[in-house]
Parts: sequence; structure tokens; C-alpha cells
Amino acid sequence: MTYLAVLVVGLLVHQTVRDRFDFGRVMVLLGARRNRSTRASGPGMDHLGQVLFVALSAGLSVAAALDFAADEVGAVAAGEVRSVLRNARHQGLAVALAGAGGTADRLFAVLARAQLTGASAVRAVASFVDEDRRDRRARAVEAAQRLPVKLTVPLALLILPGFVFLTFGPTVIATVQRLLGPLLS
Repeated sequence: MTYLAVLVVGLLVHQTVRDRFDFGRVMVLLGARRNRSTRASGPGMDHLGQVLFVALSAGLSVAAALDFAADEVGAVAAGEVRSVLRNARHQGLAVALAGAGGTADRLFAVLARAQLTGASAVRAVASFVDEDRRDRRARAVEAAQRLPVKLTVPLALLILPGFVFLTFGPTVIATVQRLLGPLLS
């Protein structure tokens, strides 16, 4: 019965602390923010590179591959690709790719370099996709390695009180029952 009482008290304390304390703010203060990458690899940009690789591998020209990729990727990437294709009609594809900004500017720079030098666009996009995949994996591994250090304080603050209650609670309850038992009878 004493262990059940300690468990109930621990559960009540946990619920009270959780309801009254903003743990999101604590995580921000501890530095556990979302990983905002400074690299130009936004959502959908890795997918754009993969779709371009497939389209170029199928034998499409760079302009046709960009047009195909604009239909297959998200709205942001599609808007950037269509903007490059519009500018390519007036300036030429290599110049439009080199002058493109936005989240896909690294991919467009790789394609522009391939267009200007006459190198294989398929190999250029394949190396870009491989490099981008390695960069994302390295960032994920680095974030995973930092996680235990960031979780040490919240873990100690949340688990230590429960451990103390489970360890010393039965002793305290038994002592209180022995001392106050004759008074309560």
C-alpha cells in the first residue's frame, strides 16, 4: 500500500509540474532550437535535384528536364524553376541559371557551370545530389551527437524527483505512520 501511495503522490506532482511549467521555453533557453540550416537546401530542393537527375538520365535536355521537374516538385521549387525558364527565354539558359537566386541557387549554379563548360549535366547533378545527401546526413549525425548533452538537464530535472520519491517515499510514509499512528487512532 505504501508503494501505491508514493506512486500516486509522484504522479500528482508530475502532473502539477507539467501543467504549470512551460517546458518549451526551457528547451529554447537550453538551446534546443530547431535546426535552421544556413545552407541553401530548403524543403523540396533535394527532391528537385533527384527529379532533375532522373530526367537528365532519361535523355532530356536541361531545359526540358527543368520543365519536367517543375511539375514534379513542391510549390516553392516549382516557382523558382519556372522563373529560371522564363528568364532563359530572354537571356539564355546558362545566364538565367547563373543569375538565379533563392533556395535552389546552388543547384542552378552547378547546372550553369555544366552548361557553360560543356560538361555533362547528368554527372554535375548526380554529384550535387550525392554531396547534398552527405551534407544532410552529416548535419543529422552531428545533431544526434549533441542531443544527449542537451537532454542532460531536462532529464535530471524530470527523473530525479521521481527517483527520490520512489526511494525515500516508503521510508517517510512508514515513519509518519509510526509517529502519528497512535495520535490518529
